[in-house]
Amino acid sequence: MKRYSRAELVAFLRHLDSLLTERAVLDVSGGAAAVLKYGARAPTKDIDTWNRVPKAVQDAADAVAAMGHGVPLAPAGVAEIPNDAELRFKPPPERGHRPPDRSNLLAGFNQNGGKVDVTF
Repeated sequence: MKRYSRAELVAFLRHLDSLLTERAVLDVSGGAAAVLKYGARAPTKDIDTWNRVPKAVQDAADAVAAMGHGVPLAPAGVAEIPNDAELRFKPPPERGHRPPDRSNLLAGFNQNGGKVDVTF
């Protein structure tokens, strides 16, 4: 089974972003969040999301995959978070701003106006 490094995940998300024409938000969890946000060195086999993958994002992901550069992308089959964790979630930052608190377990992927703002 193919495993993806941080560089491959970032390249995939940027390529996916270049195909999007509307704003979309993905809350990335699992191994991809550990690799993207926390610098985990072990590669991951997919990108699990906490939320449903918007149709525009899935269509763009399928197009990137058809070009031979895809990474499996889907909501996590099983996921648990600590009690009241959603109280710590923050909306994606506005373009050009980095979040002051990096304690969230989820790595935010904010697509805004055809430009990506990947926050780790």
